[in-house]
Amino acid sequence: MVQTVGTITASVVNPQVQPSSHLYNGSPNRLFMVLDENGGLMVHTGETLEGDHRKFNGIILRVASVIIDGQLHTYALENPNTSYWGYEPGVGVRTYWVTTGSITCSLNQRAEMKGTFHFEAAFEGKEVKISNGVVNLSGYASVADLEF
Repeated sequence: MVQTVGTITASVVNPQVQPSSHLYNGSPNRLFMVLDENGGLMVHTGETLEGDHRKFNGIILRVASVIIDGQLHTYALENPNTSYWGYEPGVGVRTYWVTTGSITCSLNQRAEMKGTFHFEAAFEGKEVKISNGVVNLSGYASVADLEF
């Protein structure tokens, strides 16, 4: 198993929880970067809350076709490929699907990715905003390794 290492951070505004704003910081053991057989890229990360693996937030970023040349490129983040998973006390984890957003990143042949992202997402009329996202990852994982 090849492990993805690095960091993913972002500012999250989720009015459904208190406090409504927080700094998302992907847990080191919940970082996965997967390149599929069609050239699509998925970054999957989770953030454990209160030391309880059942309470978590998560971000999935998906680019349908990524260019691997080490140069910066901007890609639209589209539904249903990108989402924010938000833990809400008394409710559990809800999936908010992207409504608008983008990622600007570089990916090289050594599986090193650097970039920034932002998006807005919704679930049953409720919205969350993800801004100031920063990705700095290295190493591909396999689809079989994915978990929150």
